[in-house]
Amino acid sequence: MRFCRLGLSAIVLIGLGLISADTSVAAEGTVKLTYHQVTQAQGIYEAYTLTPSASGYELKLLPIGQDPSVTSIIRTDSLYSTLTWEHREPREGTALTAVRQGNVIRLSGSLRGKRVEKEYRIDSHPWMQGYALQLTGFILSKEKRTVFWRINPVDLKITAFSATKTGQVTLTVDGKAVETVHVRISFPGAAGAFWSADSWFRKLDGRYLRYRGANGPPGTPVTTVELVAEE
Repeated sequence: MRFCRLGLSAIVLIGLGLISADTSVAAEGTVKLTYHQVTQAQGIYEAYTLTPSASGYELKLLPIGQDPSVTSIIRTDSLYSTLTWEHREPREGTALTAVRQGNVIRLSGSLRGKRVEKEYRIDSHPWMQGYALQLTGFILSKEKRTVFWRINPVDLKITAFSATKTGQVTLTVDGKAVETVHVRISFPGAAGAFWSADSWFRKLDGRYLRYRGANGPPGTPVTTVELVAEE
């Protein structure tokens, strides 16, 4: 799910201590979510904060035990669609800022020490840079399928993905039965046959709970992500 460096599960995700833990609960209405991500028996924990803002929401990643100078912030509208994305990794020489205006996303800054200026011309579908934590509106809607855009933080290529609800599933989360909505993430159209991943969201409020899929081409090890704490 991690949305800084790891493909789609990077999600959340969402591909963001990045931000001091002291600020993660400072704003009224802030929710802190901690996920455990495992690939080939190697696991990491990441915490995310989601805070209401004037435009919609502000999403920050707080990776546990990683470089504290790294920062990543996504600001969204009221429907969780990305408006701006800021990502900083000072030790790698990366400092990126991307802003959506209409159907154009403009990105500028540096990537691993090299200056970059990019303009992505997209359609009216939402930009979901930290998609796993931004599909809440879709989960709570009556829509069965949506398409969204995401910029790969590694090579800065932009790709369209589709999210399709396949049904409701009861999962055991923290020892309790939880009704969830299962969503299949893939490429739109015929390209969807080449890659897909599975995500589960709490039916009650659209909270992202679990992910399973490869964060790369065929043969890439499967990554699992699961919500382990909610504050």
